[in-house]
Formats: sequence, structure tokens, C-alpha cells
Amino acid sequence: MDNWIKIPLVFLFLIALVFYTGRLLENQGTGHLYLTATLSPDSQTIYTKLEAPLSLTYIAKHLKGVKIPVQNFLARLKALAPDRIDYRIVDPDSEPGRAYAIEKKAAPFHLRDIQRDEHGEQTVWSSLVIAYGDYPEILIPRITSSDLPYLEHLLLAHLKALTHLPRPVIAISAPQQFGLFTKFLGQWGDIALADSNAIPPDADVIFWLDPTSANSSVLQNAIDKGRTVVLAGSPYFIDYSVNDTGEVTYRTYFNATWEKILAPLGIRPQSDLLMDQSQGPILFRNKKNKIHQINAPFHLRVMPGFYDLKGFLSPARGALNFVSAGALTVDSRAVSDYHPDILGTTTDNAYIQPLPTEPFTNSHLKEAPTIGKQNVMLRLRHKDPWKGEILVLATSSPFRDGIFNQPNYAHRVFLQTIMRTFTDHDRILRGRVKRPSSSPIPQLSATSRVIWRVCVVFVVPLILLILGVCLYYSHMRVSFGHLSLRTCIAILVLILASRLWAYQWGQLLDLTAEKIHTPLSFSREQIQNQIPKADLIIPTRAHLPPALKKVEMETVARLNSLGINYTLRRPKDLSTAYLNRIGLRPYQVKTVRDDVEISQSVISGLLLHYPGSATIIPRLDDRTTDHLEFLLTTATLRLSTGKTPHIALISESPRLSPAEAHEYRQKHLSPPRGADVFSELKTLLRTYGYRVSYVNPRTPHLPPQTDLVIWMQPRRDASPMIALLSQHLARGGRAIVALQHYNIQQRQYSGGDFETVYWPQPQYQDLNRYLEPLGIPQAREVLMDQTRSRLALETQIYRRAVREYDAQEVALPFLIRAVPPHFDTTLPIARQLGDQLFIWGNRFVPDPHRLQMYNLTVTPLITTSNRTWAYHWSGGWLPKTAFSPDSLLLGHQPLALLVTGTFPLAEFNASSPTLTHPLPNPQGHLLLIGSSEMFKNEYLYAPGFQHEQFLLNAVAYLTHGPQFADLQARRKIAPGFSYLSPDQKILWRVLVVGLGPLSFGLYVFFRYIKKRPW
Repeated sequence: MDNWIKIPLVFLFLIALVFYTGRLLENQGTGHLYLTATLSPDSQTIYTKLEAPLSLTYIAKHLKGVKIPVQNFLARLKALAPDRIDYRIVDPDSEPGRAYAIEKKAAPFHLRDIQRDEHGEQTVWSSLVIAYGDYPEILIPRITSSDLPYLEHLLLAHLKALTHLPRPVIAISAPQQFGLFTKFLGQWGDIALADSNAIPPDADVIFWLDPTSANSSVLQNAIDKGRTVVLAGSPYFIDYSVNDTGEVTYRTYFNATWEKILAPLGIRPQSDLLMDQSQGPILFRNKKNKIHQINAPFHLRVMPGFYDLKGFLSPARGALNFVSAGALTVDSRAVSDYHPDILGTTTDNAYIQPLPTEPFTNSHLKEAPTIGKQNVMLRLRHKDPWKGEILVLATSSPFRDGIFNQPNYAHRVFLQTIMRTFTDHDRILRGRVKRPSSSPIPQLSATSRVIWRVCVVFVVPLILLILGVCLYYSHMRVSFGHLSLRTCIAILVLILASRLWAYQWGQLLDLTAEKIHTPLSFSREQIQNQIPKADLIIPTRAHLPPALKKVEMETVARLNSLGINYTLRRPKDLSTAYLNRIGLRPYQVKTVRDDVEISQSVISGLLLHYPGSATIIPRLDDRTTDHLEFLLTTATLRLSTGKTPHIALISESPRLSPAEAHEYRQKHLSPPRGADVFSELKTLLRTYGYRVSYVNPRTPHLPPQTDLVIWMQPRRDASPMIALLSQHLARGGRAIVALQHYNIQQRQYSGGDFETVYWPQPQYQDLNRYLEPLGIPQAREVLMDQTRSRLALETQIYRRAVREYDAQEVALPFLIRAVPPHFDTTLPIARQLGDQLFIWGNRFVPDPHRLQMYNLTVTPLITTSNRTWAYHWSGGWLPKTAFSPDSLLLGHQPLALLVTGTFPLAEFNASSPTLTHPLPNPQGHLLLIGSSEMFKNEYLYAPGFQHEQFLLNAVAYLTHGPQFADLQARRKIAPGFSYLSPDQKILWRVLVVGLGPLSFGLYVFFRYIKKRPW
């Protein structure tokens, strides 16, 4: 056989041999390097001296990369004391194995899986049951690959705790007025008084109240060790006094430390005087030792219906007194390391005013327009389950002397619930587990770091380059005589010109197919009519995180392309008062400094001004610079007209079903009323130059001169708000409504063998009473589509008396992925738009006859794929058959509709509305979106989807018009693909993977044929 055939065959044989050997090693558990294969000396000592038999039962199924290491670990333990230690592996697929697993309360869980290039989920089991002597059995549930390095130490901690129950260590850093609180905590553990710079290393629970110094490294170190931290404070303090007339006066003092502590966590406390119609008294002792009962609107009475202790060992009971609280705003992009849970809020009737700088009384406090629910209690759960969590309270007043024991409040009960949860036996043991880690690198100077980087990055390539040059020139003489003087000068000029171009922020080439980096003629015309001046306020490039280093260059290039003269100003040269006055506030960005990941505070914005007027673009980052042309054009429009588009936002809070609420009332508890889960929308819209006003859906009133109404998830009874919406549309107004019928919950019950069941929780969408007569109802069903996606959704596990919550992978067809091939690009709302995830979405069913009767036109903007089906749910769990398509496929179904025409008025004199056409009746616009879940804080910026872009395009279209919406829609996208059958995916895989090697092989073959003499 010729060599040209032998060589490729040998090469292919070696590849196949390596691949097959690797699969064999992986299946035998020897294909990986396990760094914890050797037991620690502590383990060897304890296991060889066990006083009673130790039985270890591992329940495992389908978890690749975990079962073999755990089995090997158990075998090593048995080898230490064969007569005392025994282990077995139980397969829950067998009938005895499943019965045993259910008896021990071991539950399966779902992990991400990819089959045939399609997202899926896999049900796996991985739990360890420990039986030692006559002690109670212990269950370690949900053992995954991230637990393997710590499994040995966790098992050892559980064994030690059986014979010597650990007592929690509680560290308290607080001022003097928390004596009763400290004494109360003594019954839960050993108290260690500390300061913010010296937290005891063995503390299990840390209380940091009214901190006076911002040492974020201490906080981060505690979280990294798996500790629990309670932070309580406020951006201001209020001092009480009595004037000569006997009237109580107040004076405020700022506390900048509180904001500095929370900033790295992605939380910003609002430095405004937060007030609420739900308020209560406190007792105050004046200098003459006289006690006064003081009522003030900033004494927030947080009722149990407005704080939900979900995930704690007891529910909310009794009211809490939050005095001088600062509302907590969460930046979902900066808090990316944690799962933020909103535990407590004000009522919908909260309002604010700027902090008075002079002494004031209650008479100075006037009720202002309400701003909706404000966060006053947050829980941050780290995404790494081996790290700790943080409970943040907007004030320390519930723990303060004089308020802690206040009658008619439940501060002691609240603290008891906190301590029951945070000193739970399993939590304490998990936090004390020794974690194997490499020794930290000593702190290096800046010069040392540079030298080490150069050595590590460049030494090896430099050695290879030198060797290559030496080998190359060892056989020839080096001469540059062939290079002419003209060539050398040309090279030098080219280098200098490129440096000058970069220094002067020269124009960049736009190589995109859509020319998104080239200004449109429309924006040039808008700005050239009255060119503003700009102040670009941004730190120097050296002080910016890597993700923002291009912001200045891109902004300057855009300003130059639009002919806007600018002045570059640095935030360090401007006063904080000036920055606050123009509307620039810092935001947090994750970055690495001195080889340590930190959260950096950044101020970057653009101030545009004419003589006598100014407007601000409050944030320039990697997202907003994509829309800089739109932001500059609309800012110029605001300057020239003096008008800012006004949006009325109605955001309904999540609500329990009547059955769930009844369960709470039977236990004499208040059902939780939910938090503002759409608060990120307000921040997003204000960043893009809109004025946003909150509208209370229970007592609705649209502000005057409202340009756009946005309504998130209308809930029963929405009659007053529907009447207002119809009036707004009948006057030619514009509105966006996002709505759906169900939120599908995942649950696991011990009585049901922990099999995951799916329950559509009704959302009582109430707008159908207006949409059905118009001919655009939303179908009340569970909609499914084979073009689906995946999410980590909360699963409720009923393993014991207290409900557990666990984020598990879900990849079922009710997570509908809408892709650009199914978008209508004739309007800019869906043009250049990336994938959209309609979470538990519902379709609309237009009725042409009714639409024509009311002179309405419907434009479907986004539809499902053609492989869509529906399940008509009437109660109970969703059957498994509902997740597979039947023979009746519905085809493309509208998920987002733009309805235009003359809308009638709705009057609710009875259960059904009466529709009438007023005179005059101009044309209105209504955008209906078949999912509200996609716009919640948790999913607004979901990776791989562009929910925020969809909303911004729609708002720009309905407030500014199509040409401005074209500007808003100009950004880079990565469009997804429609549903492909398994055979089509295999074909595409073969083409994509094999086309390159095949082309190369054919090229070599034909070259050989051409050169070979025949």
C-alpha cells in the first residue's frame, strides 16, 4: 500500500484508539484526577477508632462524574476499618432501592442535559444516608461534583456532631444601644463581641449593626467561609429632641458607611426619607427623663403580609417597626454572584422626600405621590452552595433597645425565627467544614506582579522565538541591505500615523452588514438642527474596569460622527454634590485589581446642554453604548422641546391562589402579598431618558399628560384600571400590557415518591374581560412549543414540616423560545431583535369579525414555531402526556400583537363591561405581550435573550415614533434557530464538523493525483 494511503489510515486508527481508551477509562472511573483521593490524618484517626458500627448507603443514579468518586471514597473508608465500616450503593430504579430512598426522604433532582443538540433535563439521584450505632440517621442530600472536595470533611463533621453537639458562635458588632438584643442571642449560642475589622474566625453567625467602618474584605471573607451575616443599617440617622413649645423635632445625619458596605454586593440604599401610610409609634426619653410617644410617617409598620420569610424555619408573625429606613435597590447585573430574594417591603402607599438638612417636625412632612412598594429586607444566597448568605435589613431599629421589646410588635419572634434558621444543625456543620485549598500567594507589589506576568506569559514564547531565529540565521548571513530607505520610512510613517489616529479617537471602520456603527441620516438631521454641547464625564482609561475600557473611545467616536463638540471631564475633579445635582450616581462593576476580584464603583455619563437647559444620559456602559445614537438623539429632542416622555407604570405584585392563601389563614397567618418584582423596569426606562410614574392598581389614577401606559400582569379585580386604560386608548393613547394565565410551579412530595409534579398556579389575569369583546382574547391554556429553552426554576420540596426550595433545571416545552425567523420585521419593534423567552407564555386568538366591528387592526409581531400545541388545564397536576405533541398541532400562534384603531370605552356596571365609542375617538395603539414573567427582575437580562431590548424597542416606537425606534433597535444580535428534527441536526453536524476536513482531504488527494506520474 502506498504511503499516501497508509499515513491517513494510521492517523485515523490512532484517533479512534485514543477516543475509545478514554471512554473506557471514564466508565471505570479512572479517567479523572481526583485531588482528594487521600484521606486526611484526622479522618484516618477517627475512622480507625470508631466505637460503633458505621453504615453508609449511597443512593445514586445517572450522575456522571460523581458516582464513581463517591464509591471510591466509601471503599477507602471501609479499608480503614473493615470490621466497623460498611457501605453499599443503592439503585433507585429498582423497586427495593426506590422504596428505601423514599423512606429515608432522599429526593431526586434535575440537572441540565443536552441530547441531540437540544436542551433537556435529566432526573438524577445522589444522596448519602449515614447510620452510626444507635444515633439517629443522617441524610446528606443532593451530592454533586461541586461537593466532592468537601464530602470527606462533611461526613466527619456529622459524625463528630453525633457525640459532641456543636454550640454556635455568634459574633456581634454593634453600638451600645443593643443590650437586650445581645442578651437575647445568648440563648442561641456563645456570644463574641467584635468590631467590624476583627470578626472572630470561628463565628458561625455574624450580626453587623449600624457599621461605622466599611471593611468589605471582612464581609467577603466570612461569606467565602460559608458563614451567615446579618447586616442592618441605614444611610441616615434621625435624632429626636423636644423644643421649647413641647413639640418633637427631628434632625437627620448622613451615614456614608452603609452605602460603601452594600455597594460591592450590588445593593444601593436610597438616601431619601422613606415614609408610608402604614406607620406606628415609638417611645422617646428626652433630656428631662420624660417619656414621649412619637408617631411619625418614617416609623414604618411592616405588617406580616408584607414580609415573607420563605426558606426560613417559621413563617412571618407580627409587625416590625422599621424606623428611619433607607429603601434597598438591587442592581441585578451587579449582584450576579447571588440569588437576591426580596423578603420585606413597604405597602403600595410608600412615598419619599429629600432628607431635610435643617431640624423639622411632622408638620413639614407632606404626603407625596406614592412610589409603590420599596424593599426593606433582602436575602442574598450565594450561587456557590458552599458559601454563606447575607440578610440585609434597611434599618437596625427592630433590634434596638426600647423598640426590641415594644408591645404590639413581633421583634423577638422575628429574631427567634432568624436564629432558628441560621443556627440550624446542618447549616452550622456545613459552615464549619474544612475546605482543602492551595496556599494563598503572598501579597506582591505592583512591580513584582508585572515581572511575574512577563515571565509567565512571554518567557517560553521568547525562548522558542530565539531558538527559531538562531536556527534560521545559522545557515545564512543576516543583511538588511535589500530594504530600501523609502520602505523603512514608509513603515515608520505608518506606525506613527496609527498611533496618532488612536490618540485622536479616529473614525473606525463599520464592517457590520447592518451598518449599525454608522449614524443614520435621520439622527444627523435631528442633531444638526440644534447641536448641543456635551460633557463626557468618565474616569481615565487606566481607572476603568476592562469591560468599560472601550466606552470612552466608542462614545467619542459617536460624538465626532454626529458633529457634537465635547469636553472630557473626570469624576474625581467634580464634587459629589454636583454629580448628584445633574443626576449621576455610581454603579458597580465586577473587575480584577491586583489579582483580586473586587466590585468597583464607576461614574460614567454624558451631560448635554444648551444655554439655560441640560439633560443627562446617566449611565455609559457596555450596554448603553450600543444605543448611544438613540440616547443622543432623544436627549437633543428633550433639550429642544423641553418635554420628557411620561410613562405610567402599573406593576402587579405576585399573589397566592385562594387555596394557598386559605392554607395560611387556617394557621392564623397573613398570606404574603408579594414584592415589586418589576422594579428593574423603572431603572431601565429612566436610564433611557423616560420619566416614570408609579400607579397603584388598587386605587389607580393616571398622571396628567401620560404618553404611555405599561401594565405588567393585570390581576383580578382590575375593573378600575381597565376602565382607565380604555379611556386612555379611546383618547388615542398608547399602552403596553404583558399578561399570562399561569405560573407553573415544580413540586416534590414525599407521599408521591418525590416525583416532580407541575402545577399551573392561576394568575387570575383579568384583562380578558376587555379583550374578549374586542376580539383579541388570550387563550386560557398551557401553551407548549418544541422550540423551547431551559431555566433553573425554583422547586418546592416537601421533605419535612418546613418546605424546602431548590433551584433545579427545567427544559420543558412551556418555556417557549421565540426566534427571529418568526418575528415580523416590517415594524422596528421586532427588527434586529434577538431570541425571546416566553416563560409560561400564552397565545392570543384574534377574532376577525369582532375586530372589524370595532375598527381594530392586529399585527402579529412575534409568533411561536409551527410545532405548537396546548393543554386545556382544569385542575391538578399537568400529566406527562401534556409535554409531548399530539396529532393536533396549532401551527404558528401569536405571542405578541400590536392592535391599532379606535378603542371603545369600558364601563363596569355589572360583571361584564359595557363598551361604547366616545366622540371624538382618535386612533390608539395597544401592544399585547403573552408573558409577564420574562420582564421580572430575575429574567429581564436573562443571558442569551433580549427581553429588555424588546421592551425598549416597543417603548421607543410608541412614544417617539418609528424612526426613533429604528435607532433604538440598532444593536448586535445573535439570532437563534427554529426547531430542527433530530435527522436535520445530525445532517448539519456532519456538514459543519466534517466539511473542513473533507475539503482538506480532497485538496490533498487531487494534488497527489495531479502530481503522480501515471
